[in-house]
Amino acid sequence: MMKKKKRKTPENDDETKASEEVLRQLILNWLTEKSRDELSTLHIRAARQTQLVAFLKKDVGNNDLALEDIPSHTLAFFRDEWLPPQMFEDDSNTIPITRQGIIHVCAQLALSGELVHSLADFMGSIIHSLNNTQASFRTRALKSLAMVVEADPSVLSEARVQTTIAAKLKDPSGSVREASLDLIGKFVLERPALNKQYFKQIYGRITDTGLSVRKRAIKIFREMCLKSAEDENYVVMCSSLIERINDPEESI
Repeated sequence: MMKKKKRKTPENDDETKASEEVLRQLILNWLTEKSRDELSTLHIRAARQTQLVAFLKKDVGNNDLALEDIPSHTLAFFRDEWLPPQMFEDDSNTIPITRQGIIHVCAQLALSGELVHSLADFMGSIIHSLNNTQASFRTRALKSLAMVVEADPSVLSEARVQTTIAAKLKDPSGSVREASLDLIGKFVLERPALNKQYFKQIYGRITDTGLSVRKRAIKIFREMCLKSAEDENYVVMCSSLIERINDPEESI
């Protein structure tokens, strides 16, 4: 069941904006604190200015505004912050934050950025590329999808991804079929819950006409059998492996 989206209100917008401003200031304060080290001052200054440019771009949007069109309070803030301020004389007024803490702050701030909200579009582009007429291009697209899945294995549970992979396992190109098996094989072993969803697809490739595809399917089944003898498909997988003893290819 899909969760109902929270209705956007002016109050919510104000809360989000205030939260972002706090996170921004924490980042700037952390970078200023790190500038105590004289050896890293240039790097820290560059990092602060990079952050400021990113903040300014988000505030004014993607419009190419002239300097005089930027709100004065926004411009004043960025002008004041452009050069690192002098360190506080009384350190007791500052809030210490660890490296892990600032990483968390940056991650929270990134959640409101355009990149995060474009992930669905990126996935759509990758899946669309899997239908390219060139086999080498489809193989590269599968490798790109594998990198996404490595970061978030739950992607393999999406209906459109499952449908696409099932189609690529029957691709005319052996290299594409093998790349598809590589993709699901790695994560089926790591996440047994995906076994049921992809078992039939793997089973169908154990008699593939492509030697490298058959070898990959055999390897996946062998590792699955060794990992869990209680798998509901254990007997079927063992039987399939025994049948491959009579494979016409001696290297199997």
